[in-house]
Amino acid sequence: MHLIEPHGQKRKWDIRFRNHDGRTVKVAGERDQSDAQRLGNRIAMLVKAKGNGDPPPMELQPWIDNMPSSLADRLVHLGLLSQQRLERSKSVFDHIETYGGIVAARKSNKPRHSKQQESKVRRVYEELNITRFDHLTAAKLLRYLGKLDIAVSTRRSYIIAMKDFGDEMVRLGAAKGNPFANVEPPGQYEDPEYERAPLTVKQFQMLTKYLGTFERYKGQKSRWTAHDRKLIFWTAVTTGYRVGELRSLIRANLYLDEKPPLICLKARHTKNKTDGEVPIPRDLAVALKKYVAGMAPTSRIFPFPSTCGSVVDMLRRDLTGAGVVWKLPTGEVIDFHTLRSTCITWWLDVHGLSPKRVQVLARLKTLPLVSNYSRNLRLEDFAWLNKGPKLTTTLVRKRAG
Repeated sequence: MHLIEPHGQKRKWDIRFRNHDGRTVKVAGERDQSDAQRLGNRIAMLVKAKGNGDPPPMELQPWIDNMPSSLADRLVHLGLLSQQRLERSKSVFDHIETYGGIVAARKSNKPRHSKQQESKVRRVYEELNITRFDHLTAAKLLRYLGKLDIAVSTRRSYIIAMKDFGDEMVRLGAAKGNPFANVEPPGQYEDPEYERAPLTVKQFQMLTKYLGTFERYKGQKSRWTAHDRKLIFWTAVTTGYRVGELRSLIRANLYLDEKPPLICLKARHTKNKTDGEVPIPRDLAVALKKYVAGMAPTSRIFPFPSTCGSVVDMLRRDLTGAGVVWKLPTGEVIDFHTLRSTCITWWLDVHGLSPKRVQVLARLKTLPLVSNYSRNLRLEDFAWLNKGPKLTTTLVRKRAG
């Protein structure tokens, strides 16, 4: 191995050496001669290891992990490093970014799904302060998820994302095996730790009445007004649409002059890729017709904030202002998805629809899902209580004379 002195416009000391296959090759070096010499010595160690059939020396691993991509590509081309070993040496966050692109490229996924999957994986590694894929074990993952205050369905989604990430790492050659392959995600509705309490009709009336008393909170930065939220919440508890589906609504989705008025979503905008057509009551149709007056057919109807967290925070702020407790002593909570549970519960209890009709309106795949959404039903109407048959004979005792 020897150094080639800079000449002409060339400012770097290049490194010329005999490779393990007998060829004389050259690698771009460094501007400083001592740095170039140090680089040449490391390359010589790689050549010797390769010639002996050994892996790169362990003392070179930190250097391999942090070398510039141009140098890494050159050494892979010369056969001194394997592409798989190079992939394994990358930071896990580089792999996570690659993983996000892979998920986005899958035809069945929406762009938002790829961001969610990528963010779940990234959060795990960031919060555990782990920078290498092979440093996270299944046991560490389960301990971390066990400490999070999240719903069992959310824990399930994290495990599915991590298993999928591990599979892609193996496929890319960045890992020998998937450490999460044998981690079984819980059933989506198994032992729920995050229970939602559907709103009663009275509570929702308190909320909408409160939203009619002001326009914006003092210091509020989000662009939606109290009136915007009133229409959003009202639409949610009437249609059962999820927050993502409400975000995607455009003026052309509203058929307010039909009998009955309808809100229709195309399959591409729904969670389960099913067309969503829901009839709405006349009073909501009148309010929406006034609200969207002047909008173009392709205009988004509702001005949502950019993050789901902001949506939930504002809903709970509104509930507090209306005097509605959003976290019950028994653990149940109210968040935006509660509005969907509320809608399904009202269809069953307030409107008296059959479970099968509710399944169709809510676009649920199975009847048990209807029961799951309405499992925290709280009865409001007790008018029936004293209308049943008398179950005992009332005896009137005579007083003794």
